Amino acid sequence: MSELATQMEQYGVVLDPKESAGLLERIIIRELTALSAAPNETICKRIASLLDIVDRYKIPVLKHKIEDAFCADCSRHLRNIGNEIDRLESAAARSPDEERILTTSRALLIALTEFARRMNFNTDTLKAK
Repeated sequence: MSELATQMEQYGVVLDPKESAGLLERIIIRELTALSAAPNETICKRIASLLDIVDRYKIPVLKHKIEDAFCADCSRHLRNIGNEIDRLESAAARSPDEERILTTSRALLIALTEFARRMNFNTDTLKAK
């Protein structure tokens, strides 16, 4: 896309991004729905990449729709994952499965927190984790 954008600029080609905006909006909301159903680091990264495209190419998506789709579930997921991390960290001894869950949970918490920060949600309470 970067190469295409460079060539378009070089040749003075201008496209109307409105059609792309609707498509990207629907894709991002579909990804957020998947994220809400099953929090996943890969989905967070995919959505972040889509938002990078939106920002870089100034595609006029309605970010409030995206924020609304994410807000309620984000808080719940962040709280649940944080509680799971606290529970596992406070255990006297952890099984190999619990160690794996703790590592995965920490990575997911970081991914969700970075995504929440990107969506302009307050993540100050999560910094300590």
